[in-house]
Amino acid sequence: MKIKYSFYKQVVGLTALLALAALPAAATTRNVPSQYSTVQAALNAAASGDTIQIASGTYTGPFSVPSSATKITIQGASRSGTILTAGQNQVTLTVNATDVTINNITIKNSYTGDNNTSQVLIVKAARCAIRSSNLFGRQDTLYCKGASTSVYVTGSEIQGTVDFVYGQGRIFVTGCTIRQMRNNGASIGAPQTAQSQNYGIVFSGCTITSGGTATSNSSYLGRPWGAYGELAFISCSIGSCIEPVGYINWSGTSNSSTCRFAEYPCPSTRASWVKRLTSSQAAAYTKSNVLGGWNPS
Repeated sequence: MKIKYSFYKQVVGLTALLALAALPAAATTRNVPSQYSTVQAALNAAASGDTIQIASGTYTGPFSVPSSATKITIQGASRSGTILTAGQNQVTLTVNATDVTINNITIKNSYTGDNNTSQVLIVKAARCAIRSSNLFGRQDTLYCKGASTSVYVTGSEIQGTVDFVYGQGRIFVTGCTIRQMRNNGASIGAPQTAQSQNYGIVFSGCTITSGGTATSNSSYLGRPWGAYGELAFISCSIGSCIEPVGYINWSGTSNSSTCRFAEYPCPSTRASWVKRLTSSQAAAYTKSNVLGGWNPS
């Protein structure tokens, strides 16, 4: 009987150990700079579910989230006080992992010209949520790269000059301030949406305004980078820096003949190829619909 009982205890103990081994590792908060001297060191060390907590200060990159760092949160101590920055011909932050959340932080590019592509944020994976943050750049601020990418931006501010919210993926921007930073203006959205994709870039309940120098009637809401580009402005406050026509064609193309641009409410002065949505049509531009079923809280 003792032999049987001893064997039973061994089996139970082994089963318990195997069960513990199968549990996911506990999420870890990795603090910068108290634990990790650089932001990139913390990102490189991150495991799925971790939080990168960044103290106030300016941190110079570029930075990259590795593909293995899924479901991480990049958390700033202060929206205006925690700053990630890079310079000309650099991408400040590249996100290669799925389900990344960015909270309470400023991500910027220090380049102040418009002759180079110096992105602030490139997202190359699915489901990146940006909340209560600043994306400050010039040309090409936010790039959703690839049809499988999806970006949700809420309660934030995006600054730029030329085609500064753009890409092939799905972008839903809501409750944000969008600032045109160039005095002689340019276009804001530049979608390159695939024909088979229902939604591309949508601004909902946003304020579109000058960054202080953009003159009246100097800018456009968007232009179609791709032939079937999808772009919509739903219930947005449109400032005087936007031309009454609202949209222009991509230079040297006939993309306006096939693109899917829409606005609600839509002034009569808008370009003839822009769809004037009814209230019921505008109601279909929900977060979940635009983001392909993803419904971030």
